[in-house]
Amino acid sequence: MRTRSTTDRECPYCGHEFRLEECCVVSKPGRRTRTVNAVHGQSVHQAANSLDGASRGEEEPALSDSEPQNSTEAQQTGVLYNPASAAPPDTKQAGLVKWLSWSSGPSTQMPTFPLLSSFDPALLPRRRCPKCLETLPVQIDDMPTRIVSIVGLNVAGKSNFLGAAMHLARSGGLEEFGVTEFSADPDTATTFQANYYLPLFRQGEELKGTAKDWDVARKPLSFSVTLDGSQFLLVTHDVSGELLVDHDSRAIGAGFVRRSLGIVFILDPTEFDDLRATLPPEQLEVDRPIDQAELLGQVLGELTYRNVPVAITIAKSDLLAKMCRGASFLDDRTPGPVTTAQLQTVSDEVKDFLVSVGQKKIVDIATAYGRCTFHAVSSLGTDKSHIAIRGVKPVRVLEPLGVVLRRMASGLN
Repeated sequence: MRTRSTTDRECPYCGHEFRLEECCVVSKPGRRTRTVNAVHGQSVHQAANSLDGASRGEEEPALSDSEPQNSTEAQQTGVLYNPASAAPPDTKQAGLVKWLSWSSGPSTQMPTFPLLSSFDPALLPRRRCPKCLETLPVQIDDMPTRIVSIVGLNVAGKSNFLGAAMHLARSGGLEEFGVTEFSADPDTATTFQANYYLPLFRQGEELKGTAKDWDVARKPLSFSVTLDGSQFLLVTHDVSGELLVDHDSRAIGAGFVRRSLGIVFILDPTEFDDLRATLPPEQLEVDRPIDQAELLGQVLGELTYRNVPVAITIAKSDLLAKMCRGASFLDDRTPGPVTTAQLQTVSDEVKDFLVSVGQKKIVDIATAYGRCTFHAVSSLGTDKSHIAIRGVKPVRVLEPLGVVLRRMASGLN
């Protein structure tokens, strides 16, 4: 077993553990290189649009970390650096001038390797996972990844929660939880703006259920987070409930869930029979193939890591107003510092409510796991039929995310 290193990372796509120095550096798909001799310190890189093939619909050649590193090969594949054929650096050469080196002991100097910032930015350089060969987020050089998964049934409200919570977090809403930076990475920023922020907050539209996508692991949403002075890359996914409700589907298409360091488990209250009987047909979702308690138990049982904090979160809390008159979780919290007492009050109220509507099994599973808090949110702030008039005004959506991040940082059980 090798010793831990500051360059240890985990692929957010396949979960493979590697070190930065083990990765090829490639030009992001859609770019090619005209002139490449990508051995340490002997490279001249020029960006070129993919007019020689990509614009005609031709696929990029298959990539392999064992490929030879020469100018012809690199021109075809976009490989800018291959550690298998790297020579010692010559920092006097143009192009690669920044190097990261470290010592594993008083007399042993480990090999050096180039930072992504060493390359011409026009090449869109990215490291590539040695196992799945996916290009990794650009911030992988600077910070480790931390997966927080949002889990629940199909059409439970996961996408609306993700959109509302991440938008408010970007706006500084998690400062009271110790988060001083929360910003989308370059690959996420445009996707989040187009698919989440604009529909929800500009157009006032409820986000539709996410389509089943077996390739969702390769479409993460990533955010740079600074919490208590430590930086990490928060990785999450907008995954279809249809992919989550079946064990085989989770294993094949959503393996990132079991590698999560934090879980927000979304409960759809329209699945509570006691509440369902009081709702009009237009507020009910389709019948689901698995009970929410069963799904919770399976997800918790599959987690790879110990002490993973889980926020069990009732979505669509606006539907609970008639059944929970006076409950503090129905109203947005008043401005000011969040307190442990406030969060505990909400957690206790939500647990009591779940028991009262016949969902004691969920509480029992969470209690047996031992690292769960309870929350209730309204991502839209109102019934979906009214958002065109009232707009989207989320209620308490930051609390589950903030508590999970805090507990991740502090290691609380």
